Amino acid sequence: MERIVYRKSFTANIVLIRGFSLYAYSAIRNTIDKYNETSGRITFNFDSIIFNKKKIGIVRMSRNKLNVYLPLNPKNVAKKYNVIDSSNLTSYKNYSSRIIVDNKEALNNALSLIEKVIKEKKGTIDASYIPIDYTSLLYERSFSELYDEGHIKRYVINSTSKKDDDFDDYDEELHKVTFTAKLRYCAQYKADELYIVTNYANWDLSKAIKMKKISDNEFVGVDFYPKGTKLEFKICREKNWENVEKGIWKEEIVNHHYLIVDDDLEVEDLIHNFREY
Repeated sequence: MERIVYRKSFTANIVLIRGFSLYAYSAIRNTIDKYNETSGRITFNFDSIIFNKKKIGIVRMSRNKLNVYLPLNPKNVAKKYNVIDSSNLTSYKNYSSRIIVDNKEALNNALSLIEKVIKEKKGTIDASYIPIDYTSLLYERSFSELYDEGHIKRYVINSTSKKDDDFDDYDEELHKVTFTAKLRYCAQYKADELYIVTNYANWDLSKAIKMKKISDNEFVGVDFYPKGTKLEFKICREKNWENVEKGIWKEEIVNHHYLIVDDDLEVEDLIHNFREY
């Protein structure tokens, strides 16, 4: 049996989760960057710690928490630094000391061990280094925006799919809904922007999905919903209910209603009127 999942990249996870994970990642990267010989290299799955062009550690997200993997014998550091032995994972057999960074104590332990590894390799600190605000570089974006940027990818999972260490927990099963709005009759040429407001976001206008203008009278928007979502929506010309779409006689219309989102959907809304200013 097949199911569709959308796997988030390392960058997407950090951007979406934010909070302590983003703060901790900024601290970790600045600790890495302040050494002359070290740098980070972000791929889809994780951020590698690089020393003189060789990987000496991995920073990744797992189960919505930041994890650091280092090439240290866990038996030597487990008790003092609360390290987990990850040598049983194929992808991390060379980085067998794992720290789950979910609080300040764990962050301090991770920073201490990262510096321990770098110092053992004779790394030198750049006295002129200026810390970088990674919280600004990894600015807030929506799931849809990250998908458009390639930070989230669609996968089809079935019983024969190989499970690997880099994705030890699949993302929630989601489906892509593509909304198309076409302006007709009195609504033609009467909108420069359109927004989708849904029950999934509790009809919160601040969370409205901005649609992309394709032509004078056609707009497209995309969002993602968990399997089984009972989706309802309306479209507004601005982020307020005074500019919600109207029927052909300028009457109030019921919410557009889809019983259950159980697959990727394409939905079309023909808009005939908006409320007059």
